[in-house]
Amino acid sequence: MAGLRTPILVLALTAIAYGCFVYSRLSNRNWDWSYFVTAGNEFVNPEAVRTSLYIWPNAGYDGQFYYRLALNPLSSDREAYGIILDNPAYRQQRILYPALAWAVTLGHVRFVPAALVLINLVALCALAWFAASLAQSSGRSPLWGLALALYPGFLLALSRDLTEILAAALLLGALWCLRRNWASAAAIALTLAVLARETAGFVVAMIALTYALDRWRRRTPSFPAYVFVLPGAVAAAWQVFLYYRWQAVPLLSGQDKIRLPLAALWQFLSTLGSAPDDLKLLWSIELYLLALMLVLGLILVWDSSARPYEKLAWLGYTMLGLSFSGTIWVEDWGFMRILIDWYVLGVVVLLGARWRDTGPLFAVTSATGALWVGLVSRLA
Repeated sequence: MAGLRTPILVLALTAIAYGCFVYSRLSNRNWDWSYFVTAGNEFVNPEAVRTSLYIWPNAGYDGQFYYRLALNPLSSDREAYGIILDNPAYRQQRILYPALAWAVTLGHVRFVPAALVLINLVALCALAWFAASLAQSSGRSPLWGLALALYPGFLLALSRDLTEILAAALLLGALWCLRRNWASAAAIALTLAVLARETAGFVVAMIALTYALDRWRRRTPSFPAYVFVLPGAVAAAWQVFLYYRWQAVPLLSGQDKIRLPLAALWQFLSTLGSAPDDLKLLWSIELYLLALMLVLGLILVWDSSARPYEKLAWLGYTMLGLSFSGTIWVEDWGFMRILIDWYVLGVVVLLGARWRDTGPLFAVTSATGALWVGLVSRLA
């Protein structure tokens, strides 16, 4: 048990930090858990919803669709319970988060808003423990796990009932299991991760590529093929099921997110000066954190003890991030959220750096913590 004390401490600190944020937000909103749903009157009919739901006079945000799916995860209706799914195939492919909320509430509608928040809180605590344990297994203090647990993108996702937290926790848990040669547990975690958010499939693909390269080089892979075959097969089957249900390919149903590398990012940077002063400062600090992770990652990835699939996935996400379109590089609700997997893998790379100087980790952790505190005051 002695070896678990510090990872548990990181878990506790994470629970306290995010718990205080949730407490503050609820106390400022008359203890209304549905405020996190961020439902808007463009997709929600106040007269038709089945329980009290705070509704904004605008389009709302993505959490309203996961709330709707949490009322009936396998719904085949575009409109039900007073809520319209804007893009049914795209939303329902991320089924795990709303399905868990439905399961833990036993279908009781009035408990769903609280369940969505609490599931994300539990996932954050699990992610913190995995991060601290990975740091410890890399020969570093588990407290460096806070560099990952306090990533500001998680705060954004928590505040609007979004899917990134659960997906990231499962993804990191899978990597943790693979390092302990728990192949079955890793396969299950990866399968759940791709059902939480389809972007986890990129890591599954890199694991498959690593396996294929080992076979090609006549090396014995460090994990069995079912680690990537199971999540890949389940993800493909779910995509096919949703295609026949909605007559749309879920993976291709979202907004166009890819452009030429750096095109949209450069455009965003060029217009940053015209943003309101408070947003200009916030976005500049967030971009500084991302740039710091990018530079340190590129320097240290080649000498890191991170697994080959972890390195490949981070490098691949780097190229994707630089190629995202203006639908992502428009505000922090776009780029800070979609880069969560990239950041998670980046911290894994830094934790495994054979360069024992803690300067890079300290720089990332201090920037992350300062930005996290700044965002709390804005979101609470």
